[in-house]
Amino acid sequence: MSQSIVCTGHPRDMGLAQGRQLRAAIEAAVAQAGLSTHRSRWPSLRPLVSGALRGGGAGRELFRHFAHQAERLEGLAQAANLPLDSLLELQLGIRAGGAGGAGGLGDADASEAVWLVRESRPVVGFRSLDVTFAWLVPAVAGVNEAGLAVLAQRPDAAAGAIA
Repeated sequence: MSQSIVCTGHPRDMGLAQGRQLRAAIEAAVAQAGLSTHRSRWPSLRPLVSGALRGGGAGRELFRHFAHQAERLEGLAQAANLPLDSLLELQLGIRAGGAGGAGGLGDADASEAVWLVRESRPVVGFRSLDVTFAWLVPAVAGVNEAGLAVLAQRPDAAAGAIA
């Protein structure tokens, strides 16, 4: 099964649009992965500089070097009313057994996942048509209006193809 959505505007606006339109599917993925679904109402900058996800490692690098994706992820978390760290953990795929039971990239049951066709219309940059999951900010596959096409491949699958 698949569905399609359109996300327009600045990165945070596109995350908000995706989160609003797919809130139930995103909540289900977070719950199925056993991650927290309780979003704190107290603003704090502490998670941006400490902790396992955003204080170091890949999570820190996402926020430092991929600002548009990080901003889109923040909008997604806000619109879905879920903790940013739960969605970040799904994005990074760091949980044992894959990144969430609702079609995580590492899961054996990804073929049963609900695929999403997303049209992105950013204020700055190229429009694109992407294939992804409800909770995923980057695309699994996509093509932009300039004709650049991309297909993500799991690292273990790539190693098998080379050997």
